[in-house]
Amino acid sequence: MKTNFPKYQWTASGDDGVLLGEKYAIKITSYDQTIVECDTIFKELQLPILEARIITPEDKSLWIEVEKALNDVEYKDKYGKEINHITQALVMNRISGVELHKLSLDKPIEKETLHQLFHDIGKLVVIDLYVRNYDRFPLSAFRDELLHSEFDDVGDERWIPWDENPENILIDITSGRAIPIDSASYFKGIDTTAYRTIVRRLLSQQIQEIMWHILTSPNYARLFCPSIDMANESIIQHAKQLGIFAKLHAGMEEAIGFIGNKL
Repeated sequence: MKTNFPKYQWTASGDDGVLLGEKYAIKITSYDQTIVECDTIFKELQLPILEARIITPEDKSLWIEVEKALNDVEYKDKYGKEINHITQALVMNRISGVELHKLSLDKPIEKETLHQLFHDIGKLVVIDLYVRNYDRFPLSAFRDELLHSEFDDVGDERWIPWDENPENILIDITSGRAIPIDSASYFKGIDTTAYRTIVRRLLSQQIQEIMWHILTSPNYARLFCPSIDMANESIIQHAKQLGIFAKLHAGMEEAIGFIGNKL
């Protein structure tokens, strides 16, 4: 199969990797229907999404892209192991944006852009808590409260559930948007009612503590602070002076209002 378009390549980040092409990003493993369900919620909250969809060979127009991607990498995964018998794949639109931790900041971000970014981030934090997506934001301080399951990803010495994963949020400085990627819901082995009760309490009683952990994370603090070596109290004060604290809070409150009686 020959085309004039750039070849698909495996991403360097992520344990399983994503095949990146000119128009699409394709996952062959490590996904489920919950990524589509999360996208639906994000879209209703007017967040930018990748339009994730799980396809099969019956979806002929898009399955051609899957075959091209696999052909481009010679039907081998990112570790060189052969890929066989693929009957479905996750296809997402390619969208502009840079992984949070890879974002190059040559000059300060405009205040209006920061306001939009942190408004988006506020919405994402709440929805991640609601769907129990423990693979994006730095919420390890609340790990013991957010229940455990034998089916949770046990992680390794570098990462465990509710640690930060900056690979799963893209930042588009041009549009001022925060874009969620690789979203998922991890409820297997969890009492959903008990979990949602805990989240409702956290969001009503400890929302500022949650905000504190987001804003003082170096990956987020560097978006608006002249130096991430500042004391945490100084980072929070700077966020308040720039109106970022208020925008993060507003985004969280909007998402809380959206999920309403679901909690």
